[in-house]
Amino acid sequence: MPLKPHPTDSHKMVYESRKYKLPKREWVGLTKEEINEGLLRSFYVLEKARAWREGVEWAMQQLKDKNNV
Repeated sequence: MPLKPHPTDSHKMVYESRKYKLPKREWVGLTKEEINEGLLRSFYVLEKARAWREGVEWAMQQLKDKNNV
């Protein structure tokens, strides 16, 4: 593997990996309607931490679905 300059430290070198380069894709975010739907799905209004975790899990699943992961 060939070496190339480190991206942030010019005094260091890093290996250049060619087999792990992934194609760049356009980011697909959540719409306001999807965010509101996630908020409405929470049954734990008084338990903030638990509701937040449920909302985050829902958002991650939405992003995985939208980005075909």
